Amino acid sequence: MPIDPQAKLLRNARQLEARKPGDKAQRRQQAARHKRKHGKLSERDHHIISELVQTQPHELSLEQIASTATLLRRSPDQVAHAIVEARERLQMNAGRYVEIHREVAEAALKDGSDKALDVARKASEYAIQHLSARDGKGKLERIVEAEQQMSDAPRVQIGIALGGIVPRQSAPDE
Repeated sequence: MPIDPQAKLLRNARQLEARKPGDKAQRRQQAARHKRKHGKLSERDHHIISELVQTQPHELSLEQIASTATLLRRSPDQVAHAIVEARERLQMNAGRYVEIHREVAEAALKDGSDKALDVARKASEYAIQHLSARDGKGKLERIVEAEQQMSDAPRVQIGIALGGIVPRQSAPDE
C-alpha cells in the first residue's frame, strides 16, 4: 500500500508538537545524560587515571584533564586532584623501579654475551633519557634531552622540473 506523503508530514508535525521543550520526560533524559557523579572516585576511576599518568611522558594539558573528567563524568577539579595523587604514588614507587632497572642492567653486564650487552646498553640509554627530577621552580629537568628519532624507512623525494623555467642559482659567498 503506497504511503501518502501528506499524511506522513501531518503525523511528523503531531509528533513534534507532542514533544515540546517543556516535556518532563525529555528534561529528565537530558539531565541524566549530562549528570556528573558525586562523591569519591571509584577504584575503576583511580585505575584509569593512574594508567593515564603512567603513559603520559609530560604534564597533562587542561584539555586532557577536561576530557578525562567528561569521560568519567566527574568535575575537572576532582580529576586534576586525582591526577596529582596518582603522580605522587608513581613517584613514591619510582625508586624501586630504578633499582630493578639497575639490577637488570648489571646482570646483563655480568653475563657478557652480545645479547646481554645489548640489553645493558638499551637499559642505560633508557635510564639516561627518561630519568628526571623537578627543580626548585617545578620545571622538569632531564639528564639528557631526547633526540628526535629518524625513521629507518627509505625516504622518497620527488622533484618536478617545468620546461621554460630556469632554476635559481645560489648566490656566491663573499
